[in-house]
Amino acid sequence: MDKVVSIKMVREDGKSFLINNKSWMIPSDGLSGFGDVNSSIGTEGLLYDDGEAETYNRIDSVDRTVKFTVANTVENEPLRHRAIEFFNAKRSYKCIIHYMGLERWCEGKLSKVAVSEGNIYKPVTVQFTLKCLKPYLYSMDNFGKDIASVMPLEGFPFHSYEGWGGHPT
Repeated sequence: MDKVVSIKMVREDGKSFLINNKSWMIPSDGLSGFGDVNSSIGTEGLLYDDGEAETYNRIDSVDRTVKFTVANTVENEPLRHRAIEFFNAKRSYKCIIHYMGLERWCEGKLSKVAVSEGNIYKPVTVQFTLKCLKPYLYSMDNFGKDIASVMPLEGFPFHSYEGWGGHPT
């Protein structure tokens, strides 16, 4: 089993930030919201029968939080400055997470960021929260486009009346 956990954050302007347990370490309680999906199911009472009918079923937005610390306190100052420069509230980020052999991504707006202050000899801790309006974790091979728009007619079945006695196939 792959035990490497890493996160690459890509800001909307293309700049990236890597958390790969070398300069920055993710503690055991450092990930929150990456396994959660909450569903909202709406119902309406039936007029001419017992019970209720489902009116909608949708997945709610998700808050995903990452907490990480400096691996070597000698690097506190430059790494703290790098984190403050990179994480800006109201900016959009793509979060690529490598966890237990799978690599997935999500995107959202940075809704919270906190960089520790206080004792300069303790490791700097950074915590941020992404508000992901689309709650799913997407596969890295999902390029986000309709295949029919990229390769015309390749996304649709081909209908032929020739070889099957007049029935569409």
